[in-house]
Amino acid sequence: MNTITARIQLINSYRPLLTTKDKPLKTRIINCQIALYFSGILFLTTSSIGFVTILIELAGIQDVFDWNKMGYLALLLIGSSFNFQNSVYQYLLLKHIQFLKNNSEQFVEWEINKTLQQIIKQLNQPINSKIVIVTAGILVFGAFLNFSGNYQFNYWNFFKIPFVFYTIYFLELFWNKYKQLIENLIQVEVEC
Repeated sequence: MNTITARIQLINSYRPLLTTKDKPLKTRIINCQIALYFSGILFLTTSSIGFVTILIELAGIQDVFDWNKMGYLALLLIGSSFNFQNSVYQYLLLKHIQFLKNNSEQFVEWEINKTLQQIIKQLNQPINSKIVIVTAGILVFGAFLNFSGNYQFNYWNFFKIPFVFYTIYFLELFWNKYKQLIENLIQVEVEC
């Protein structure tokens, strides 16, 4: 087995790719692009509305958005953030498979493949950041209390803090993993 084939097998071990392996590569890339656009827009919209709502209420203006009605927004933020993260990684890996298939005569060093294997192992692991898990749990709990009580949950205003922590810390974790992955992929693509 050559290093290109081994690298493609490593990339195919990324879990979100397992469900679509039987489809052609172009179809998988197109489906991934659609998911990426949808989840990216949803994540950007929900986080922006949340931050704008918090800032507007801090300024004393409560006519535009009402934080008490933002329980569903918090749930959408959590769902779209994980989907966005997986879509980005999946898109990058699928495009890299396409690159490798177009440049099949290229040799990839085993060390670079080992690094990719470690990165994909990290990506396949469930979120193990305690801050992300705790803040997501707090947001889900508060959101359910808020809309089960017809938006009269008095303490929902205190859930702005976990909203901000979750969003910022999630973006930091996403960015760190993204940088590792993109550096490894570029290392191979630039050598060609």
